[in-house]
Amino acid sequence: MSDTKKPRTMSAKGFLHKTSTKAAVSASAFLQQHRNWLLTGEIADLAKPILFRLDCGTVMPTPALQEIAAACMTHLMAVAALQIEQSAEKSEEIKSSKAWSVAVFDVDGKIASRTLETGETEDFTKSFDLASAADRWADLRLFEGAAGWYAVITHSSLKVETVVQRDDAMARILKKPRSPVMHQQKQGTGALSFRPKVSEDRPRFSHG
Repeated sequence: MSDTKKPRTMSAKGFLHKTSTKAAVSASAFLQQHRNWLLTGEIADLAKPILFRLDCGTVMPTPALQEIAAACMTHLMAVAALQIEQSAEKSEEIKSSKAWSVAVFDVDGKIASRTLETGETEDFTKSFDLASAADRWADLRLFEGAAGWYAVITHSSLKVETVVQRDDAMARILKKPRSPVMHQQKQGTGALSFRPKVSEDRPRFSHG
């Protein structure tokens, strides 16, 4: 049973590495060796115009190899940048996958918003992990708003939708908390609590 190893598939990173080794001493032979991959691999769109100029004799093998190596580097940098961007988007999706969502609408049924100090406009929409946090945020935004505003609170998976009216939100925020019950001590009249008893002494005379 023969143990045959499959040839490694060339990659842009592998090709770029080989251009700096002894294998690329002869630019012409190196390009010929990897010509099929350059015409069909991941950098084909970048390599084809250079190989065409090489075949036409408008560029020599060594400069052609240098151009292809530079194009390969550009390709790798673009791939790395794309991976970073995709990773950032995935991270944002994870952050925004909170279950409870709130949208505040004005009297015309449009998403309410406010203008920040930077001049940018911020829409009154936000997501939360907890329903209580969503309720509180909706109340605060409605309290800051105007007559006729309302908020809609929804859940990403449950069929739950709550409409919050501005009057109700204001009532909750303006509701005065009850003051703690204080037991007042009875105030005395100022009299001493200890009163000495005085008894009258009647004089007695002996009839002796």
